[in-house]
Amino acid sequence: MSSNAEQSKLSQCRRFDPAPGHHPSLLANIMKSCPFCKISADRIIAEDEVCCAVRDHYPVSPGHTLIIPRRHVASFREMTSNEWNSVHRLAADLAKKMQEEDSSVQGFNLGINDGRTAGQTIMHAHVHLIPRRAGDVHHPEGGVRGVIPGKARYPESNPPSDPLTGQPEE
Repeated sequence: MSSNAEQSKLSQCRRFDPAPGHHPSLLANIMKSCPFCKISADRIIAEDEVCCAVRDHYPVSPGHTLIIPRRHVASFREMTSNEWNSVHRLAADLAKKMQEEDSSVQGFNLGINDGRTAGQTIMHAHVHLIPRRAGDVHHPEGGVRGVIPGKARYPESNPPSDPLTGQPEE
């Protein structure tokens, strides 16, 4: 890729519009320090006009991917319906591709850390797409419930039930 083409792709990735209520000069300062506002073109594995996807620098499993709105917004609550639709399309496409390329991928966790209390470390909204494989954890039951220690596994006295029959799941 030529230098001009690389610069063009990088500048597209850095094209962010202020969220409502954000002053443009404040946003410019935030964007200078935001790593998601300056993603290099060679990191992008999928994209559209609204979002781009990159592999997580600190993956919890092989293939762990971040889907990031191009517009700088700190919270998923600031994302537009167009941004959500883009996240959904990219997540579905990437999940399908991962499963086609790696038969060991049998499921996914899709998650958002929103705010410092929830574990968000980069204050630019992003969605984690985490491929899951059989045996990657001892007890996968409860999935994302595991973010609160001791809450992932359901109590034996109150196992999850089948939503159709009401009977305990086996």
